[in-house]
Amino acid sequence: MKSSSWSAPLLVTALALTALPQLASAVEPEGAVNLVQWDFNSPPGLTPATGAGTWVVLGNLSVTNAAGTGSSDPVATGDQSLALSRFPAVTNTTIVAGVEFRCDTTGFRNLGFRCDLRATGSASRQVQLDYSIDSGLTFQTGTAYVLTNANAFTKGLTLDLGAVPEVADRTDVRFRIVSAAGPGDVFEGVSTKYSPNGSWRLDMVTVTGTPLVEPPPPEPPVPAPAWSFVNVLSGRLRGGEPQTNSFPEISLRFGQSLRIEARASDTNERPVRLIPRFVTGQPEWTLPDHTDAQPGSLAVFTHTATSADAGQRWVLELAADNGAAVSQKRWIVYIPTAAEQGIVINEFLADPPAFSATNRVDALGRNSQSAGTGTGTGEFVELANAGQNPVDLTGWTLRDATSLRHRFGGERALTAGGALLIYGGPRTNGLPQLSAQAGPAVPASSGGLSLNNSGDTLELRNAASNLIDRVVYQGKELGSGGSLVRQTVPDGGFVPHQTRAGNRWSPGLINRLPVPTTSTAPSLTIHPGPDGIVNLRWVSAAEQPVRVLRARDLESPWVVIATGLVRNEHQDLAPEAHGFYRLELE
Repeated sequence: MKSSSWSAPLLVTALALTALPQLASAVEPEGAVNLVQWDFNSPPGLTPATGAGTWVVLGNLSVTNAAGTGSSDPVATGDQSLALSRFPAVTNTTIVAGVEFRCDTTGFRNLGFRCDLRATGSASRQVQLDYSIDSGLTFQTGTAYVLTNANAFTKGLTLDLGAVPEVADRTDVRFRIVSAAGPGDVFEGVSTKYSPNGSWRLDMVTVTGTPLVEPPPPEPPVPAPAWSFVNVLSGRLRGGEPQTNSFPEISLRFGQSLRIEARASDTNERPVRLIPRFVTGQPEWTLPDHTDAQPGSLAVFTHTATSADAGQRWVLELAADNGAAVSQKRWIVYIPTAAEQGIVINEFLADPPAFSATNRVDALGRNSQSAGTGTGTGEFVELANAGQNPVDLTGWTLRDATSLRHRFGGERALTAGGALLIYGGPRTNGLPQLSAQAGPAVPASSGGLSLNNSGDTLELRNAASNLIDRVVYQGKELGSGGSLVRQTVPDGGFVPHQTRAGNRWSPGLINRLPVPTTSTAPSLTIHPGPDGIVNLRWVSAAEQPVRVLRARDLESPWVVIATGLVRNEHQDLAPEAHGFYRLELE
């Protein structure tokens, strides 16, 4: 007599499994998730690896653990399976021996059941996957399989219940995998005669489903705070570099002050908290009150460099946290040594004019009437040493806004008061024709300078890649057809060479240019006043502006305290003790 748990089939599929068992797998609906999964990688037990559920053995089978090698379990080491043996010996016990799996499908539809099965040659080749929605009182026929591959896992035996809405959203749904008799109610072995001593191994038993309610789309990630900042340089003015800029790297000289104003803002108006990174020995940020963080938070860094800072390299870091994302900003500030501060970019030719037999210029940039003695020069950059000691430039680099242009190799030290020329190559082969008094000249190690005629940035760095000098120029400044040169070394601004002297350029001739008589500063008289006020008076040409500089002593750097003065007098309301003053024409 057959088991009473059998009922009229609702869904029957017969499939002969071959050496390609993966073909038996059904395509899971989009959005399907694993509700419950048993991988049996621990000793036999009821607890699944994923989700909640249990299982029971049917038909008094013997249960142990066995190797799961060959199943779809991704575990490489320790892969186990559920081993079943002692199957029925007589045919009237069909579809009663196997394993029943139970789980809760509340909130899910489009259910599916799948497993991997390995059978020995004498085990039953007829496999039945059934389901129950009445707590196991009756089982509905699901899918029937015929195994043909002995002693190897058949992956993905599947019962697809997507078209059976009755199983959806229930607290107790059961699935079973059982052995069945073949034609004539006779058990058949997979590859040999059937025997109750044959065995099955089950692995990766999984119940799948899709949510009844589609989950809301994920919220877009909260963007990190955005940064804006400005650097303001003051005190010791430096020609060639904008006093207000947005460079992430700054070279700061003695007497020069730097103020960084950094703001982090959030596009969603979330409060932003600024977190600094403090390094012992470097100045600290002034931060907003974080007890009342605003959507835009401002941090300020201020410092005036002194000789005590020489050789220091500070990495200034800020993190901005809006509660969901963090962004970071970094600045590098280097204070060159006294010797390094003497090395400056003093003159450069970015747009050499074209030359012909009637348009020739000699080595000093003067017009040459003799077609045989004149020559053109290519792009060049002149370095000057305004310090008191020679400086070894080995390992130093010169680059523009796009790439490295020259790396100093074994050049001799740049002597105090001397100059060194890096040239991109003249219009003809060979060295540029220089004056006998000029400093040494070396070709750019990259093969050329390629200075941009529309504007560019020149950066000089020491052997440790620290920024020593930076010059920024615009294309409109190159209109003279000659070089740009500093008015004074080392800090003066750049002017067309012809306004400093009559010739177009003077490569390698630092401090040898004739100085126009109009550059002589007027004489200055100092009159101490009440309450420490110092009155300064001078005589100069009408409407000729000057600037006033002050130093604590003759060893300290000069600091500009007033500019654009045409009234021939100035009051210093905050003088320093034993101060020194000087005037410069603007």
